Amino acid sequence: MSTLWEQMLQKIDDEYSSSPSSFLQKPTIQRTVHPNCQTLATSYLAELQQDRFFANKILPTLRDGTFGNPHTLTAFPQCSPLSIQHVYHLYLIYRTFGIFLPHDAAHILEVGGGYGNLCRIIHQQKYKGSYTIVDFPLMSSIQHNYLSHHDINQVIFSTLDVDKLTPPTHPSALIATFSVNEMPLASRAQLEPLYLEFEHLLFAYNAKFDGISNRDYFQRLAEYLFPTFEIVNERDKHRSRDNWFMICERRAR
Repeated sequence: MSTLWEQMLQKIDDEYSSSPSSFLQKPTIQRTVHPNCQTLATSYLAELQQDRFFANKILPTLRDGTFGNPHTLTAFPQCSPLSIQHVYHLYLIYRTFGIFLPHDAAHILEVGGGYGNLCRIIHQQKYKGSYTIVDFPLMSSIQHNYLSHHDINQVIFSTLDVDKLTPPTHPSALIATFSVNEMPLASRAQLEPLYLEFEHLLFAYNAKFDGISNRDYFQRLAEYLFPTFEIVNERDKHRSRDNWFMICERRAR
């Protein structure tokens, strides 16, 4: 996906192999896929607690488990900061278009799945549809092991083979939080026609990465998607850095 990511994969492999039971505490893994962002997550949590559905139905059901030794959010000890961030991403689609993916989607494609935590959360919310994660083979191996420890065994793991990623059923959603924005432009271009096959899209991105202006890229992507999707592009108000969300819903066919 990115030469910078490729440089980090060996470190991630070494850290995971040396201590799979506590791999989430390792320095490179913390820096890349399990950040201990207490302040950010607490801010997300406060907004989630203001929403009746999330406050009453979703937050009380969240649990991280112990495998991997995840960080604990001081303000919400049953979860890690990353889990609250992932729930906030689901909330963005719900707030914007009234769709709660674990209940309303039949297929989900996640581009860049970290260690599998978002997938775990979605299945924890009684998701019954199909789920595919696109990632490097090493990350797929970590995701498979992590999800297996949570009795989630029906996930499909894939490389970036667009011909195999068309949703098998609908309604479908594609989630790409801080993944597409870290790909080389050539890899991004491969994915773009695929977006037109989905009902909902969620992107999270930072302003720049590896010399690429993501603000410019996602503006062009929004123009490409606009004939097919209603699009909301908003800055993440909880971060001091220049981070953005693009949330899309297919227009009536």
